Amino acid sequence: MVNKDIRANLKKANFWKIIETISRIRKENILMRIDVLIGINIPNAKKIEMKKILYKNKLNFKVFIFTLKFWLLLERVLDNGFIRLVDFMGGDFAVVQSARVSFGQESKGPEKDIKLIEYLLKNKHETPFEHSVFKFHIKCPIFVARQWFRHRIGSFNEISLRYVEYKDEFYIPEFFRKQSQSNKQASTEEIVENSEILKEELLKLYEEIKDLYNKFLNSSVARELARIILPLSTYTQFYWTINARSLMNFISLRADINAQYEIRIYARKIAKIFRDKMPITFKFYVKYAYFGKDEEIYNLENEMENWDLEKIYKEQMDVWNRRSL
Repeated sequence: MVNKDIRANLKKANFWKIIETISRIRKENILMRIDVLIGINIPNAKKIEMKKILYKNKLNFKVFIFTLKFWLLLERVLDNGFIRLVDFMGGDFAVVQSARVSFGQESKGPEKDIKLIEYLLKNKHETPFEHSVFKFHIKCPIFVARQWFRHRIGSFNEISLRYVEYKDEFYIPEFFRKQSQSNKQASTEEIVENSEILKEELLKLYEEIKDLYNKFLNSSVARELARIILPLSTYTQFYWTINARSLMNFISLRADINAQYEIRIYARKIAKIFRDKMPITFKFYVKYAYFGKDEEIYNLENEMENWDLEKIYKEQMDVWNRRSL
């Protein structure tokens, strides 16, 4: 029952309910500096609130940290989807290190290193960016995943409905968009007149599919056959590992006015994570190498106007040097 509560609250991203649920059944009292422990900058107000919970409740160390990381790193997308950065290797300094190995050199200081990253992107010398790697956990509708998997320079592992039963989660659009008259594969932002009625019909269909799926399973039909009735709107999950060079290509193609709205929303979230992890690369990528058309991407770059790139780069180098010790 407790595990069910945790899963339900994870789905709603209700962090404090998760903590309360876990703390009811754990015995170990943990006092810690949360931000240092999980490596994420947390506002002081939230940090104080978290510490109060830790002081007050008895909590298992591993469960608390896993839940905290999961919640803080989760980017909600659409109605039931998410993006979570699982792992990251490299960064802006890794680009410089990889580029300068040709001359047997590494850093020449923040100012020259930043200029090198700009030069690489401006002149399309992009192989050094392949040495920074992102690993994401993605939850999205199957039709979004099928578009995603067309990006072949990356590694994918997807949940299998041969092994697990599907969760009762189908994508429900906010409204139905009209077909574009100028682009055969695209839609417009114009709402279909009877959109709400169609949504009600869609919900009824989902209930019928759910009932039939369960009927198949209760009749001992194998999961691999029961799944054949599930629509493309069913949510799936997969892990995606990709280098920064290929990630930039993904963003250019999918954060674009010609991409389907649903995958465009995911691409925007990916772009923000990319910016936060490799801000210097992102800034010059948008300036020189981004070939999509999406104002949100330019807005992400505009938000960096007052960022001190040299200071950020020095902090990256400090982290890199500590790891090398």
